[in-house]
Amino acid sequence: MDTRIVALRDRKDLVPTVAKWAHEEFWSYAGRTLEQTQVLFTPVPRQTWLPRTFVLMQGERPVGTVSIVEHDLDLRPDLAPWLASLVVDRAARGRGHSRTLVKFIEDFARDNGVDRLWLFTWSAEGLYAKLGWRAAERLGRNGRDIVVMNKDLADDAQH
Repeated sequence: MDTRIVALRDRKDLVPTVAKWAHEEFWSYAGRTLEQTQVLFTPVPRQTWLPRTFVLMQGERPVGTVSIVEHDLDLRPDLAPWLASLVVDRAARGRGHSRTLVKFIEDFARDNGVDRLWLFTWSAEGLYAKLGWRAAERLGRNGRDIVVMNKDLADDAQH
């Protein structure tokens, strides 16, 4: 089946799907409404390359999403940019889609001059570690234990 990655800004019709996934995975526990989450993912004209959200498509069906944002963790405003909102549709999990989306964002960041990319997770440290990400610190946020991870993209490009 035809698999490709599209920019959300080019497929605004996918905003409700992406927002629903992100809301269920990340923001409903914090009290954010689905409508508030949808606003976060609604593309607006910008002068900069950040933030960007991409959607993995199989044929005409969206199966996953990932974003790159300038800041994603209020506890660490000194770190930038961040891989954020990696979600694969529950029905499409276990097929390597997360790996595809992470690699895409790493390449996109590198192509835009980024040497180090950051993320935080409370549930997927093992996945990211398998993809070459390193734990940098452990913190508490909103009642969860999280790990802040990074990947040196300059080193990664040389291997």
